[in-house]
Amino acid sequence: MIDLGKFRATVTVLAISAALAVTPAASGFGLDAAWAQGNSGDRGNSGDRGNSGDRGGASKDKSSRGKSANAQGRSGEKRTGKPQWVIDGVAKRTGKPEWLLDGSGKKIKAEDARRASLALKRAKKERTKNLRAQMGALNAAHANENALANASPNSRVGRIAIYRDYMMDGAEAGERSEAFDEYISNLADDATLEEIQEGAREELAEYYTEEELDALLEDLDAAETEEDALTALDELNEQLMEEADDFTDEEAIELLENAANKELTNEVIEEVNALLGIEQELLLPEVEETESAAAQ
Repeated sequence: MIDLGKFRATVTVLAISAALAVTPAASGFGLDAAWAQGNSGDRGNSGDRGNSGDRGGASKDKSSRGKSANAQGRSGEKRTGKPQWVIDGVAKRTGKPEWLLDGSGKKIKAEDARRASLALKRAKKERTKNLRAQMGALNAAHANENALANASPNSRVGRIAIYRDYMMDGAEAGERSEAFDEYISNLADDATLEEIQEGAREELAEYYTEEELDALLEDLDAAETEEDALTALDELNEQLMEEADDFTDEEAIELLENAANKELTNEVIEEVNALLGIEQELLLPEVEETESAAAQ
């Protein structure tokens, strides 16, 4: 008869022995599996990094597109020789597309400038042609200085020379009168007789010859006191003002009309004066406007 107690003890011992024999392998398998899972998790993380790499790839794609845009911009720089920001700024100010401001834009701009220059030249040529037609015989004002100086008074050039001399003399008379009047105004109250006489001669020396000055300043030079000298100065100043007033626009226009064969216009007068070196302005009287106002 089997002793149940011993049998149970034996079975227990065998079971423990079997468990001990199997446990290391199982334990090893469990540890290896866990380790493998851990590594797999890491690979998962690496996979995340891979995904990050994918994101990096996307970023790379965007960067590439950015570089492509920059490259396109730089192509504009190469065509124009200007920085891209200049091209962009000009495009905003003018409202023109960038391509128009690139190399082709340069050609267009140059072409526009050329056309504008030609148009200006044609307009100027046409104006000159029309003006010369209006001037008629007064085109003789193109004559050189020698021809003007030696022309017969009755010739067309001679009549133009008379007009020029009249205008030049009138301008000098006005300048001389103003200069002398200013000299008197600035004369010191305590100026001596000698200072008054010498100052007047110096002031007028550029307008007269020595002989003309002696005749003009005869009364001033004969003065014996400062009071007499000042009186002579005032009389001389009035004389110079009267001489300047003798030159009138009406007489100047009459002289120019005598040289012309067509009706004068302000534009014609301006052109003739420019050709003759006359700087002062001469305008026709506004007859039409005056008559119209009188009629009303």
